[in-house]
Amino acid sequence: MFVEAGLEIANFAWDHRKSLGKVATELFRAIRAGRVRVLVFGAGGAGKSTVGKLLAGKLTDEELLRGYVESFAVERFGLGGTVTGRLLVAPGQRRREHAWDELLGMMATGTVNGIINVTAYGYHSLEGLASYKEHRAFVPGMTKPRFLQLFPEFGRDEEIRQLESPVPALVRCPNRLWFMTLVTKQDLWWDKRSEVRQHYETGRYDELIRRIQNEISV
Repeated sequence: MFVEAGLEIANFAWDHRKSLGKVATELFRAIRAGRVRVLVFGAGGAGKSTVGKLLAGKLTDEELLRGYVESFAVERFGLGGTVTGRLLVAPGQRRREHAWDELLGMMATGTVNGIINVTAYGYHSLEGLASYKEHRAFVPGMTKPRFLQLFPEFGRDEEIRQLESPVPALVRCPNRLWFMTLVTKQDLWWDKRSEVRQHYETGRYDELIRRIQNEISV
């Protein structure tokens, strides 16, 4: 569900109160047992590390100013406050997917409580590249304006592909777990928010979510 602001959040919570209540009960049980584990997935440059640091209470002004830094392995953050548990953030670049094996194994054996899938409607960071021509979306002869126009579409394809990767492990998971889609970088897509809402609520992303739900329920 794509939730935009305060009143909509309240309405969403009311409409889905039974499902949210079940999730909350299972989460509190895990907290009492001291074994909360949340996996954070998503494409490279969508903001996973920032989300992990924010939820762990470790996001500083210096971190924000530093910009995008590619992750080479799973990042591990302790949950703050009185909650005993960990956030495990998967590296998003394709060449780092071998690092997912541990997390997929945890998912398949039911030793995680929830998943946060971080997306940005395709607006992934380009920092770390000497030129836009080094990006996989670049085609020889493409102008920079054309590249910037098509780049988010390429990013959305990446987000779909990344979400498909954990499906086999999700299907094997013996326990219930919650799944959240977090859409970051609102400042870059707010002028087309109706289009973004359609993508996540009734478009390609929603179609994949529904397919995953069907596979799990079989």
